[in-house]
Amino acid sequence: MECAVKVNPSPSRLGFVAAGRSAFDFVTEPPYSLWLADQDEGRIGYEGDDVILAVLHDLMSYELDIALSRPSVAEEVQHPYTLVDLMRVADPARARAYRQFAATSIASVQRGTANLASEFRKYGLEAVAGSADFFQKMSTARAESIKQFGIDLTDKAARETGELAWQRRDFQGVVKAYRAMADRLSRVERERLRYAEQRLQE
Repeated sequence: MECAVKVNPSPSRLGFVAAGRSAFDFVTEPPYSLWLADQDEGRIGYEGDDVILAVLHDLMSYELDIALSRPSVAEEVQHPYTLVDLMRVADPARARAYRQFAATSIASVQRGTANLASEFRKYGLEAVAGSADFFQKMSTARAESIKQFGIDLTDKAARETGELAWQRRDFQGVVKAYRAMADRLSRVERERLRYAEQRLQE
């Protein structure tokens, strides 16, 4: 049963609620079926049938983002999807480059919420419509991103170790560090690995 909050935007820090609702209240209109559930100086909450959308203005960092989840899925309630999760499904490269916008003035809040809504319209409407397939794609993309992040951290450590070993002419250390990276080596690193292997065979 809908429990809509039928109130006008209240005064809030930097006009966030008014700007956010102006940008996102479209989800309360057809063909969508969400309703306004709550609003305060850092959060505007919309709810629907097994979907919660929150528009957020972080009280510490001033960053704008969205949080999207299905109440029936405990993992999503604990770790809601954000705009970058939506992006990963359709545009992984853009998702990797995306950074949250810090809105620290009334004008930047207005601009930031409008841009956030524009990105949400582009990437997130399937989720608002309740597409189980889209939520599954987000889950898969998030898992792959976490895995890739782990690989990137491991590679970063291997590169630093390999660089130090190369500077010290520790060829055994070079081989050990670079072999672990396999086909992720740069051209220079591949040349160093080849050279180190040759020196160890002498």
